[in-house]
Amino acid sequence: MKLFSLRLTTLKSKLFAIVFASLIVRFIAFFLLPSNPTVALAPDEGGYAEIVRLILNDQLNAPYRRLYFISRPLVLPATALHNIGIEPLSSVRIIASIYGALTLILMAFLIIKCVNKYSTYYSELTLKRSNLIIGLFFVFAFLPSHFLWSTLGLRESPMEFWVLCSLAAIFLAVNLQEKITLPVALLLTISIILLFNTRPKVALLLSLTILISLIF
Repeated sequence: MKLFSLRLTTLKSKLFAIVFASLIVRFIAFFLLPSNPTVALAPDEGGYAEIVRLILNDQLNAPYRRLYFISRPLVLPATALHNIGIEPLSSVRIIASIYGALTLILMAFLIIKCVNKYSTYYSELTLKRSNLIIGLFFVFAFLPSHFLWSTLGLRESPMEFWVLCSLAAIFLAVNLQEKITLPVALLLTISIILLFNTRPKVALLLSLTILISLIF
């Protein structure tokens, strides 16, 4: 079959092979995780699952309301999954894992974009360092602590994704396109807004950093 005759000969194919391998491992890990919240590793996991249940039953009460407002990018998509019959804990874990996979895809995209732009000028350097790039990407994808925290139902996974989206918008504007286009501006705006809905302090710090960088 043609699918099995594909060879990993380019940087792009190798990076996305790592992404595909990560998806498979995430799928397996989902079924290996305990059916109850992992309090020792992720004490907030049960709280997010409970918010999902309360939202669907229209019972969101004061103790969970504050946590809801700073976890909406995680719990609202999870509520949609719960609405079709997936239990709350599994829902938040699936959404967190999707965010983790999207982070890898976005990183692979940025690496390929960067290499393609500068390969004309640094072709020899790119050739020598391609294995280093692949190795670092592999470590980022499968580092045990990072992989686990982006598989459990936690805010860290959406936070990481929206931080990377914000930085990707700046990177695309400054280093690749050398101008701020409407799609890049929209990406930056949406990313910052969703980051404020995930980790307000991180969003504030990132916004100030980006603003100061753009000024100077």
